[in-house]
Amino acid sequence: YKVRSSGPVSVPMEPLGREGVRTYEGLRTGRYIVEITSPDWQWAQETVEVGPGFPTEVRVRAPSATFGDLDVVVTPPPPESLGGLASLCLITPRDGAARIQYAPVPDDGRLTLHGPFADEFVLDLIDMQGRTRATRRVTRGELGKGPIRLEVRDSPWTVRVIDGEGRPVAGAALELTLPGNTTGWTCYAGTDPEGRGTFPSTPPGEPLVLSVYSFDRGGKPGILVPPEERTEEEFLVRLGDGVPVTLRVRDGAVPLQGAELELTPAGVGPLGLGCPTTDADGRSRTSPLSPGAYVVDAWVEHAWPARMEIEVAPGRSEFEMQVRRLGSLSVEVRAANGALVPGAAVALSSVEFGEDVAQWIAEGKVEAPGGGMATGPDGRLLVTAIPNGPYRWRVQAPDGNWIEGETVVPPLEVGSLVVHLP
Repeated sequence: YKVRSSGPVSVPMEPLGREGVRTYEGLRTGRYIVEITSPDWQWAQETVEVGPGFPTEVRVRAPSATFGDLDVVVTPPPPESLGGLASLCLITPRDGAARIQYAPVPDDGRLTLHGPFADEFVLDLIDMQGRTRATRRVTRGELGKGPIRLEVRDSPWTVRVIDGEGRPVAGAALELTLPGNTTGWTCYAGTDPEGRGTFPSTPPGEPLVLSVYSFDRGGKPGILVPPEERTEEEFLVRLGDGVPVTLRVRDGAVPLQGAELELTPAGVGPLGLGCPTTDADGRSRTSPLSPGAYVVDAWVEHAWPARMEIEVAPGRSEFEMQVRRLGSLSVEVRAANGALVPGAAVALSSVEFGEDVAQWIAEGKVEAPGGGMATGPDGRLLVTAIPNGPYRWRVQAPDGNWIEGETVVPPLEVGSLVVHLP
């Protein structure tokens, strides 16, 4: 098996170690795509988050017959139906994103996909131009009952996008998903100078959700399109006046420059709308957006990840997002005579997030201190890279009783807490 990743930093393909592990160092904070390729050239892509507050170990399920097999027959076979090579794409939901698995389609159109398989997933046939030429939703109940047949039919569907004055909108992004997006399936197209975008194939008999985005004309997410409206005639979408949105990113009263932001229409699909990085005042201004709910994700170097939901409407277009920079805390535990106490158990919980540091350590979001959450032989404990702000602490005395209090972790510095046992 081989692995590569792409994102803020691209890493070329490299063989996995004997234990199936590859370690990357010095990666920038952000969202990455990890690609695993099997010896028989089936490959899977998974989206992962990298940075403080995210797990430092990611488990990726590579395609393997260990998880079961699925036989697929493409009719007509690719040389006849597509004029060349093609790939079969298996799409399944995973942790709110899509896990995408590919396999090359041989000339006879018969292939076997390795698992894992979800209870529900989608098969896409992708041609050499990256276009979806056939789509079928599959449920687990269909597995083991003979080959799944995927029929290539030329049934293009064209969407035309115009602005409020009837002028064509070129360069708009078109996104199709299934209602609820339970499978993670998504299909994309873009509009030409006449405002037209064509999907070569859509799932037959399935209602779809269409979202349209233009970076200078606004957008319209979440248009429900029943199958009877996907005819040979163009489907017309008229964009209204969008609302430019201003996002201000702060840590308390301190503006954060260089924050990378992404907006996603709430409940629509995985397509994210990039925003300019924040300026010296912590501000970023988007292109016009259609009124509605959006999810905002923020990535800032040396800061805890942040997410918030906003509701865009005329007269409501400015929002503030609080992002916490990282800090550290040094804890000393002393006995009544002033001597440092080794092996004292320490518990920390964030007042703002309502979560324990021990939980973050267990989830791989924070690096565990060498001796765990207890003072070392020198009676000291250092907890690093946690969001700044107020924390509740508890320390266990030798008699088994706990004493507690509150402290503050400063941003980008090491705070000091000295606990005197009774």
